[in-house]
Amino acid sequence: MTKRQIKSYVRRWQELLRLEEWDIRVKTVEADHIAEDIDGEGLDGTASIDATQGAMNADITLATKLSDEDIAESIRHELLHLALANLTAFTRRIVAQLGTEAQAICANEGGMLEERTVIRLERMVNSLILEQKELKTDGKATS
Repeated sequence: MTKRQIKSYVRRWQELLRLEEWDIRVKTVEADHIAEDIDGEGLDGTASIDATQGAMNADITLATKLSDEDIAESIRHELLHLALANLTAFTRRIVAQLGTEAQAICANEGGMLEERTVIRLERMVNSLILEQKELKTDGKATS
C-alpha cells in the first residue's frame, strides 16, 4: 500500500469504528515488524498506537514491508485498540490508586487482557468483512 492508500484506509476505518473525534497520524517504517515478541508468545508487532486521551491524538507506527492485507489488518487492529481507549484510560486511573505490587500485576495482566479483547474484536470484524464479501459474490452470481 502506498502512504496515500494507508491514510485513506485509516480514515475509512476511523469512520466505520466511529472514531472521528480522534486526530490520527500515521508514521510508516520500511520494515516487516516494529517490535519483537510483543505478546510473550513469539509474535512480532507490525504496528503500534500511542494515544493521548485528553488531546484526542493518536499516532500509529506501521511496518510497510508487508502484504496489503497484512497492512490493512494491522491498521484495523490498532484502531480497535483506540476504540477501547476510554476503558483503558479508566482502568489505568484505577490501577494507579493501588499499591506498587498490585500495579505491577495489573499492568501485565491488563495489557494482555486488552490485547486478547482486541484480537477477539478483530476476529469479529474479519468475520463481518468475509461475510460482506460473500454476500457481494453471491449477489453477482445471482444477477
